[in-house]
Amino acid sequence: MTDNKQTGQSGLTEEFQAAHSALVLDASFANTKVAIGRVFVLENNRIEPSEDDRKKRYGLSPETEGGADNDVPEAAKAQFVEEQTERYNDARDRTIVTYENYLADAQHALIEVRDIALDSLGAELALVRDSSLAKKVHARIQDGTSAEVAADDEYEKVIAKFRSMDAPSIKKVAVELDQHRATLQHHLHPDKKLATLSNIQPGTLLVSPTFPLSALSSFRDHETSKNLVDGAITDAGSLESHGAILITGMGIPYARIAAEDMARMKNDDIAIMDGAKGQILLHPNKTVIESYEVQVNAQQDQSEALLHKSEKRKSVATTDGVKVNVHANFSVSHEAHDLKIANPVGIGLYRTEIAASMRENSINSNVWQSIFKQNMAACDPKGSGYIGTTIRTIDLAGDKSELPKAEREQIQSDMTQVQMHALALVQKDMAEQGHKSKLRVMVPMISSNEDMKAMQAMMDEQAQKADAKSIKLGCMVEVPALITELDKLDTAFMSVGSNDLIHSILGIDRYDSESIKKYDPTNPAVLKALDEVTSVGAERDIPVSICGNMASDPRYTALLIGAGYTNMSAKIDSIPIVKEVASRVNMEEARQLFDTIKDTDTRAGREELLRDFNSYLGLSADGHIDLEWKAPDDAWTPSTREIDG
Repeated sequence: MTDNKQTGQSGLTEEFQAAHSALVLDASFANTKVAIGRVFVLENNRIEPSEDDRKKRYGLSPETEGGADNDVPEAAKAQFVEEQTERYNDARDRTIVTYENYLADAQHALIEVRDIALDSLGAELALVRDSSLAKKVHARIQDGTSAEVAADDEYEKVIAKFRSMDAPSIKKVAVELDQHRATLQHHLHPDKKLATLSNIQPGTLLVSPTFPLSALSSFRDHETSKNLVDGAITDAGSLESHGAILITGMGIPYARIAAEDMARMKNDDIAIMDGAKGQILLHPNKTVIESYEVQVNAQQDQSEALLHKSEKRKSVATTDGVKVNVHANFSVSHEAHDLKIANPVGIGLYRTEIAASMRENSINSNVWQSIFKQNMAACDPKGSGYIGTTIRTIDLAGDKSELPKAEREQIQSDMTQVQMHALALVQKDMAEQGHKSKLRVMVPMISSNEDMKAMQAMMDEQAQKADAKSIKLGCMVEVPALITELDKLDTAFMSVGSNDLIHSILGIDRYDSESIKKYDPTNPAVLKALDEVTSVGAERDIPVSICGNMASDPRYTALLIGAGYTNMSAKIDSIPIVKEVASRVNMEEARQLFDTIKDTDTRAGREELLRDFNSYLGLSADGHIDLEWKAPDDAWTPSTREIDG
């Protein structure tokens, strides 16, 4: 992670700076990448008419001479009604076409949501086409009300009615109608661009206060699997949020800036995101753009070269022959294309909550079964079976759900049972098809062996109901309390969830927007916990792996190998460079690095040691890796230069 500039300290520079010939915004980044593109502000809210507009009759204010109805010539009234009716009808027709296009797009939606997208949008299109509301708007226009006011008022009456009802399904209609109104209002105002996730164009730098998990599939063209979004910019949220993790996993730069700076970004502005420097350059001149294009091209060339090497080798080995397996983090079906090219050993973390977040209704066992099987098949590089997959049962902790704690925990418990039932059936199906089982299941947020036993009992019960063989569960090690119980933990395998574990050990609120300042994977307390997991795993012959941001960041690859983690699960975009770094590491040297950093008191000293070792491997702090690197003749030892701590 880089945090070269802290958001909001100096804000937007009001003048072009000579060094950049652009307006400079300080930003915190979740990676070191560079992107150039056009700003697209996600904005599809209601355009509410002003109070002055509401007072007008036939386009005139009451105070205006001739403003009273009986003073307006009949010809002027007729002309007003004709113009406003035509404007409304045109906007309504455009709204219908918009929703018809949405429905057509749903035919190609992700498998996780295709069924409900078709059902939901079909119902919404019927609502948009409903003529009863149009008749009421026409009547208001006949009485001298503008198209804007008539449409807003008549929609509001219906929306308020649905909002007042208790049934969630009815309230959902109110939300849909609110969006219909906003879409129509944008069509009434051609000067106001309707900015929704459905009309993102390639090369977009997407600007929005939030990026819901359910919306991230729109960042990519589902037919070509190419990113539509080249960068994501927000003024809220944590760089450690799950939205940030998934966005950067697509290879997209993600940045947080001050709210006042974000307000200055307008649609179609040219901007440059520089993750290495922690800056966003707004309105850059031609010379600046050309200089950054060189960086972007170099970034792409490196990515393509590493991807080419990654395609040819599933596993890699350290320079002294230790096998390192790099697995993939996976969430939704559109990632299958990139995953197969990156050529991981398998899926090491299948996040099931992303599919769940895309659907407003609970997913039943049959749907989960279908989703799991289709994705495991789609990711299989041979196209004839299923890729080895570790599926994490639903995890609604943190920012994955906005529900109250008690309700969230109940939903998680219910959905976990449904998923376990589906997973038992998936394993049974694969066996009946003659495929060797490649399915592993792990459960999140385990804090004790008693928790683990309870989850295993749940799995056994659901397998029995499915008339299938049960699955021995693995667990995520992400709650510090579990570290003390590893010696008696009854589990098939352990996977360290580095994000939650690090934040919990350091006492940081992972979802606080300023958490990046305190995030330190090199902290001795963190390293001792990581060391304990691999030590217990070796003693008890329990397979151990690690996932999360630490496993995806090539700066920590050597450190993790030194701690004994030769199985790691990374973001798909990170797989090629993590493989490359791992192939340059000597296990003995990596262990020396780990032990030295673990015994170094200051963060500055620890980070200096890590930078020195990565430089020895040809990896620079800005994420650039020397593709012509050759192993040095001399073995690495702690730097002879003075290091603080």
